[in-house]
Amino acid sequence: MNLTTDKRTRILEGAKSLLHRKGFTATTLADVAQEAGVPLGNMYYYYRTKESLADAVVTARLEELEKMLEEAGQAPTSEARIVALLTMTQFRKDELAGHGCPFGCLAQDLERVEGPLSRMSAGLLERQLSWLCQQFEGMGYSAVEAGALGLELQAGMHGAIVLAHCFHDPQVVRRRFDSLALWVHDRAREVSS
Repeated sequence: MNLTTDKRTRILEGAKSLLHRKGFTATTLADVAQEAGVPLGNMYYYYRTKESLADAVVTARLEELEKMLEEAGQAPTSEARIVALLTMTQFRKDELAGHGCPFGCLAQDLERVEGPLSRMSAGLLERQLSWLCQQFEGMGYSAVEAGALGLELQAGMHGAIVLAHCFHDPQVVRRRFDSLALWVHDRAREVSS
């Protein structure tokens, strides 16, 4: 890795961490420079504005989400794919209880920023929902039914994460995600009978 790539990576990782912990409004380019261990002047070489840096963070988070979905997608059935995603997310319960969902928090935070960042960040949750709906369709549900089930599951996931964060209790994620996995199994049996 060359020096330029290393600095860009450190800046992006620092920004991801700070936006997750502090949010867009409370984070400055100076904060990111300090977190990344680079001089503030270097920030402007890589990202001229806080908005361009946030754009890069959204892109990076979308890539993370795609990797998670791809990994979960290796499971043999739609039911198993959803449960794999729940399990993968549950492994991060301590981080989720400490700072909330990196995808959901970013989407919610940037929703307050008018313009392209708002629309782009909403794409994180839209992509997750789309994938969930595809899995329910793969189980045999109609597109309308799959849409409703996907939204119900996504709301359950994000609701559990919000509560775990508010209560500082990672076990909320564990318990709720275990319940959601059982709910998914029930939906799979329901459609096959």
